[in-house]
Amino acid sequence: MAEKLMVTSDIRRVRFIVEGTVQGVGFRPFVYLLAQLYELNGFVRNDGQGVIIEVEGPYHIIQTFRSKLVNDLPELATITCLREEHCEVRHATGFDIQDSTYGIRRTLTIPPDVALCPECRNELFDTFNRRVAYPFIACTQCGPRFTVTQTLPYDRTATTMVDFPLCENCDKEYHDPANRRFHAEATGCSSCGPTLELLTKRERLTTAVIAQATRLLAQGGIVGIKGIGGYHLACAAWNDDSIERLRQIKARPSKPFALMARDLDTIRNFCVVTPKEETLLVSSVGPIVLLAHRPDDSLLSSRIAPGLMKVGVMLPYAPLHALILERLKEEGYPPIVVMTSANHHGEPVIFDDYIMESFSDQVDAILRHNRRIQVPADDSVVHVTDNGTPIILRRARGFVPAPIKLPISISLSTLALGSHMKSTFCLTQCGEAILSPHIGDLDTALVQDRYRYVLAHMLALGDIEPATIALDLHPQYASSNVASAWPEAEIIGVQHHHAHIASVMGEHFITERAVGLALDGTGLGDDGAIWGGEIFVARLTDFERSCHLRYVPLVGGDRAIREPWRIAATYLQLIFGDAWLQFPLEFVRTVPLQSWRIVKQLLARNVHNHLTSSTGRLFDAAAALITGRIAVDYEAQAAMELEQIAREDVEPYGLPVMASPLQTGIIDPFPLIRAVITDLLHHEDKGIIAGRFHKTLAWMFADAAADIAGKQGIAHVVGAGGVMQNRVFVRALRNRLAARGYELKVNEKVPPNDGGLSYGQAVVAQAILAARHRQNPNSGKEYQPCV
Repeated sequence: MAEKLMVTSDIRRVRFIVEGTVQGVGFRPFVYLLAQLYELNGFVRNDGQGVIIEVEGPYHIIQTFRSKLVNDLPELATITCLREEHCEVRHATGFDIQDSTYGIRRTLTIPPDVALCPECRNELFDTFNRRVAYPFIACTQCGPRFTVTQTLPYDRTATTMVDFPLCENCDKEYHDPANRRFHAEATGCSSCGPTLELLTKRERLTTAVIAQATRLLAQGGIVGIKGIGGYHLACAAWNDDSIERLRQIKARPSKPFALMARDLDTIRNFCVVTPKEETLLVSSVGPIVLLAHRPDDSLLSSRIAPGLMKVGVMLPYAPLHALILERLKEEGYPPIVVMTSANHHGEPVIFDDYIMESFSDQVDAILRHNRRIQVPADDSVVHVTDNGTPIILRRARGFVPAPIKLPISISLSTLALGSHMKSTFCLTQCGEAILSPHIGDLDTALVQDRYRYVLAHMLALGDIEPATIALDLHPQYASSNVASAWPEAEIIGVQHHHAHIASVMGEHFITERAVGLALDGTGLGDDGAIWGGEIFVARLTDFERSCHLRYVPLVGGDRAIREPWRIAATYLQLIFGDAWLQFPLEFVRTVPLQSWRIVKQLLARNVHNHLTSSTGRLFDAAAALITGRIAVDYEAQAAMELEQIAREDVEPYGLPVMASPLQTGIIDPFPLIRAVITDLLHHEDKGIIAGRFHKTLAWMFADAAADIAGKQGIAHVVGAGGVMQNRVFVRALRNRLAARGYELKVNEKVPPNDGGLSYGQAVVAQAILAARHRQNPNSGKEYQPCV
């Protein structure tokens, strides 16, 4: 207990203005109890900016209170800014949690949605608890947040929970400072909270719905399930027929499906789980984690992830999920289900009940509830690298809208529009970047509409009017069309691969020059070619292209991406001429010769050709040659299959001495492809060839980057782009750079693929604006750096 206040001569009143993730995470109850502990008077309340606290008492006690405020935060809370103002003493008595104030400048301070916490899970299955089997159980430490928020400040009346007035018992808990549900905005119970219903082809059920839905799953049915950020399609993970039917519904012939398992012990039956991966699985984010599939597993259907040795698995992050999986176990079935986003191919995840009914004739039932989802959020996807660092592959539920610090920023707000593929957008506010959830590829009007819907919602939440808009230089990106909504905003074009590199520099607060490897599949270059195998000397504001993979023609554009044999055959034609058609190779036997004749003609006439330096296309070519994968069903399928067979206990190819990239500006993969063909002709093991290819290419890039860094006295080497998701390649790249004296920095807070591009664009735009202010200090208050 705090010491009694014996000295009253130094009584003061101090206002603390707190910004960060301080709403919806139990922060106000924490402040209340802290003030009670130190016998301070005053109040705490939410406002549009964060939380306002006024405390009155001896100043040395207030300073102790301040220290505890910063150092003993609730687990989910973060403070990004704490300002202290002295006020006139009011001789107040008591400490209150006041009603929130509106109409004040708002900041996007909503916490992300939080996975089911251990305390609520215990209550969920406690037969003596009044919330036993309540499928929407929540407290200050778990439950929906971002996806149910309609406006700010974050209060129950500002969320879709406003539809559910609290019963007497829940209201008492909500107003009891000693209770775990004190001001838990998503709280409720079976008497006052949301309810479930099950729609089948014959009837609508409102009782025993979980039992019936579980029975359908166990019997091979497919059930649409409404979760926190949208609908899933679920089926039994051990039933081949159900999974094949689900693939037909989704028009997804072989792309892996995600799984949800009851607990860690269940996952260990079919996957290897490292301590780092376990930490991610049980975290408050509750993401899908890519895990190594046990080769001796006989439980899962082989159709979940055909041809791959990794599966994406998550634990039940919503109480509804936990109840379904527990019921499966109780009835003697494996408590594992496929849990994939409910959407048709090329469309966004469904979160609207009415639209979900379009699936009613394709699934056996729809399990839904009447809690509205205000803004959708797909499941996040994470994998752990060889050095134990988690890499986010899809940033959505559980991460969004947690802010990311900007290395350089100004008060002027920027909207960065991101990429066409794996689209996200990014808003800057008060020195922070706030990314949208993953939205998807902007190939269809439905996904473009979803992009605009989420953007409008997040702009309104933060009361943001962008003054500058950062966008990719590609003239046909649908994301860039959004800029027309702000005709007065300044447009800042950011080259695709510069944005990739800047995203890593921004995360690691690298504000001086860095050597950047931007390795991906596609991005418009300054010369009109398709870049993707680039080494830059980059600053946040600009870059120089030091060297790149040798250009090859990409005949047929997007069709060459779907049919990797085309790029492989092009490499062979350029290296060997027509002689390759006589090679006794599996690849040569599978090439459709009639189609090749057309490709060869286009190649010779330079028609429908796009020069590319893409590392992704080089991987496609190697995969086609080594594995025989001549066509793909989904992005990076060929490269993923090549990665998983690659042996790492091999040496790189001893390639002939070539001209240094420092002299030519070119990293030439032709000798590498020639070496692969030689191995294939000598019937070398495919795993060895794949391993040599990965390691050799990694060493080629690493040596070029180290040479550039050494010559120019640059300390930092960073890597970004979709190729940085390849663990075998990145491990070889990192090790080679380390041997040359450089540490490779990669993305950790945003995806290395195009899902992180909007953050990189925002980093560049804010750095350019800040540099402009340094050159002209009188450019205006809005250009002042954020503190």
